[in-house]
Amino acid sequence: MKYAYKLKEYKIKEPEPIVLRGFDRVNGKIVPKIMFFVKYSFNKGYLYLEDGERMRLTPLSMKVVEQLIDALQNDVPYMSGQRLLEDAGSTQFYIGGLFSHASNWRKFITMRVIGYYSLNLYAESTYEDYIRPYLSSLEESPPEDKGYGW
Repeated sequence: MKYAYKLKEYKIKEPEPIVLRGFDRVNGKIVPKIMFFVKYSFNKGYLYLEDGERMRLTPLSMKVVEQLIDALQNDVPYMSGQRLLEDAGSTQFYIGGLFSHASNWRKFITMRVIGYYSLNLYAESTYEDYIRPYLSSLEESPPEDKGYGW
């Protein structure tokens, strides 16, 4: 061959995923839940669930997810949807409008209180979590009589 060129091999470096750990409740039992955030560039990223389900992120939705991850790492349980949208530079009025391209976005992001959102890593608290242990502790140890007479 007259024009034989050596082709350079370019290896695309896969970005390191951010692993987010939480728990879920299945049939009354607590099981671990893992979510992965992979950011390929400033405008391409994905959220993956442990079972392989994924959600493609647009540049604006990626900014919202990054804010939710920062909140999670700083022990902030949930953030205002309006603030998330404003800080991301979106003109949408609600989070659902920003994630309308993904039909499964509720599996990744959940509304804890009206207008406040977080990553869907933790199961909702239930009666079994708080009230029942409290009532059982009252039954086990009656209040101590201090002898005040009232």
